[in-house]
Amino acid sequence: MMIKPNVLEIARENSENLQRQYEELLAEVETKHVENLKRFTRCIEQDSSVSINMRQEVLLGYLTSNAYHNIYEWVRTRAKRSSKTEEEILREKLGNYYEKRLAFDEYFERGKEFHYGAVTIGGLGAKKYGDYCIVLKDIAPPDTNQTVYLQHDSLNTYMIGNELNIERIRKETAPHSHRHVLVAWKHADEVAEMKEEGWPALLFANEDYVEAIFTKQVSTHDIKVIRMLKLDHDLLFDFTFEDFRGKLNDWERCSTEMFFIMLDQLEKHEIPLEVVNDDYASGR
Repeated sequence: MMIKPNVLEIARENSENLQRQYEELLAEVETKHVENLKRFTRCIEQDSSVSINMRQEVLLGYLTSNAYHNIYEWVRTRAKRSSKTEEEILREKLGNYYEKRLAFDEYFERGKEFHYGAVTIGGLGAKKYGDYCIVLKDIAPPDTNQTVYLQHDSLNTYMIGNELNIERIRKETAPHSHRHVLVAWKHADEVAEMKEEGWPALLFANEDYVEAIFTKQVSTHDIKVIRMLKLDHDLLFDFTFEDFRGKLNDWERCSTEMFFIMLDQLEKHEIPLEVVNDDYASGR
């Protein structure tokens, strides 16, 4: 039986290379921009977290079950009550990404235990996956270091068709201890003259981000804060608590009821809700 590569070991093996490249980068950057790049790097090292974006119904499932499931765990919960097999459900759920997701995860040791997130320092995260940005507490304590970071989205960057580009991954991955170097290396050109207010949005520019891969099972106790857009919050709050005479369609009524349940669950688990202005989320 072929031994599968361990993505954590691959990331650790790249640590020295990343550090060397970062030092070379500092030597090449114009003198007037060096301090800005160093400040950005320190910000990532000291203030960054891992975030997961979700739709409202996925977030409710997380809050009520007290567990966040990856795609394979989610499929198993559905297959227990479905007439369809796990493979059929997974194929339908992933759609066009089915072959790529399986090829990526099955390549690595414990790949089907992977959970995916993104590096964040504020804002609304990778909104293409959902309007609610769940920011996690420290998921990689120093004694375990069980989180790996890729410079880009795993499926859109490191797959050539359905084949994994492992050589590129070896060059563009980092353990938790060197995530700040990886992020700085990626965004060095942009942060050279950028104001600090623009950094949060920069990490998710052009629907790209630094991806975090971790195997830790997370519960509601691992949530630091949940962020949502102020415009969405105010609209749902008004429909739910103020405008009881409003004419809502069935979907709007469902959304307001889910919003009420979400707020109730956040209070129960003592999870703060942070409402983010669009200007902040956009980095303007």
